[in-house]
Amino acid sequence: MDWIAVGAIAELVGVVAVVITLIYLADQVRNNTRMAQRASTVEAVAAIRTFSVSLVDNRKVGELFQRGVNLGLENLTD
Repeated sequence: MDWIAVGAIAELVGVVAVVITLIYLADQVRNNTRMAQRASTVEAVAAIRTFSVSLVDNRKVGELFQRGVNLGLENLTD
């Protein structure tokens, strides 16, 4: 085997390694995106839960919220 053949094989191995690396990185980015979306959903649900609990726990806040929904925000002067 001469040096040209060795160089060609080494170049082919390098190309295969780059392709495998790119596939791996694409998979990691996809997984990271899914995890970020799930974390965002969990945070949104927690915020909605906190808001809902405040409406239930405090009668005045619940009544104020209901007035705002029924009459519109511009009619809330208190």
